Amino acid sequence: MANIPPVPKRVRTTQGTAVRWYDRRDQYKLLRTVQQHSNTRDNAIIKVLLHVGLRVAELCAAQWTDVTITKRKGTFTVRQGKGSKYREVPLNRDARRALESIGYAEHAGSALPIFNVSSI
Repeated sequence: MANIPPVPKRVRTTQGTAVRWYDRRDQYKLLRTVQQHSNTRDNAIIKVLLHVGLRVAELCAAQWTDVTITKRKGTFTVRQGKGSKYREVPLNRDARRALESIGYAEHAGSALPIFNVSSI
């Protein structure tokens, strides 16, 4: 038989880096760049992701029926989030304004997607 090296008893794994999030300065820099170089839809995507804390898949699956906005508050319903969990997330003023800027008043209550997934 050929020399077969012994199987190590313990497999060494490499640990990935910890999840990194944007600090306040990075968030402002991203928002300024998007406001200067993109359209209203892209600006709304970034604001909703930053202010609401949605995952990208949750944002892509969102429909106008998932959003409720009143004059002073709003909620964003995630029907199937991570682990197929349902949750309702409050909307702050910036997120509400971003959703209003892309047509909340016209589409409120409709089952249309908020963002066209094919163009993201």
